Amino acid sequence: FIRLHRHALESEYVSAHLHEWIDLIFGWKQQGDAAVQALNIFYYLTYAGAVDIDKIDEPLLRRAIIEQIRSFGQTPACLFPKPHPPRLLPSPIGTIYSNPQQLQSKLLYTYTYPVHKIYYHTTTVLPLRTSTPSNPSSVIFS
Repeated sequence: FIRLHRHALESEYVSAHLHEWIDLIFGWKQQGDAAVQALNIFYYLTYAGAVDIDKIDEPLLRRAIIEQIRSFGQTPACLFPKPHPPRLLPSPIGTIYSNPQQLQSKLLYTYTYPVHKIYYHTTTVLPLRTSTPSNPSSVIFS
């Protein structure tokens, strides 16, 4: 159960639509016309600041409103008056290798001592070739 729901919450779909949920709960679709269009309307007592409890003189009405808020909760304050930006999703792994003809060598750093190997994440060895004999210590990834 937990594994299934965790997988669902961490899915690309949820990440791609998380900003829509933020707009409904904490943002501009919480009240007004945008909330009506999004079917995101709640009872007026649930909105923060909708009722000033201290100004209610009638004890029964005051207790009833307090109990209503305790029982049904309160809508969070609006934190984002504009649409929340969507999450930037990482591009799929391996797309750089889908078209190897487009890979190009690039000079990254010039060393003052000979470099034979560069290790990446302690397991992957990146192949190196040195540049022209006039500058033998320049590292070029190929």
